[in-house]
Amino acid sequence: MASFCFARNESVYYDLGQPTESGQWNWKIYTMTYVDGHYQPPLELGDGINDGQLNWCPWVAPDESYLIWSSHREGEFGNGDLYISFKTPSGTWSKPVNMGHLINTSDQERFPSVSPDGKYLFFTRHLDSTSNNDFYWVETKDFKNLRPKD
Repeated sequence: MASFCFARNESVYYDLGQPTESGQWNWKIYTMTYVDGHYQPPLELGDGINDGQLNWCPWVAPDESYLIWSSHREGEFGNGDLYISFKTPSGTWSKPVNMGHLINTSDQERFPSVSPDGKYLFFTRHLDSTSNNDFYWVETKDFKNLRPKD
């Protein structure tokens, strides 16, 4: 399963998984910019976005000011948490920040999406081995304080 989203400028952000030599899957997030009516070659997002084994379900703000995705990495609360990274003035992504206990639990949080008015973050939580999911939401003002101060 792959997921993707579009920024207002038609850049696309997506995940792509490939098996490792050990047989486990490693998912990473990529982007393709849209220039003069054509998509440019894919670029793997850097700056810590793709740390860990599982980075998938990206959602980018329409103005590309921030990116939210699900990641399985060191320091998480459970089996995959939602992380956020903000676009810096130089055009790079800030260090990823775990979105905290307000959103993340010992279960796997994934498939983030923000409402068109920018007020609400919606996401799913994978609840058990039978692939049951439930939907959750929080106000985006609850995570605006995660933006780095510098």
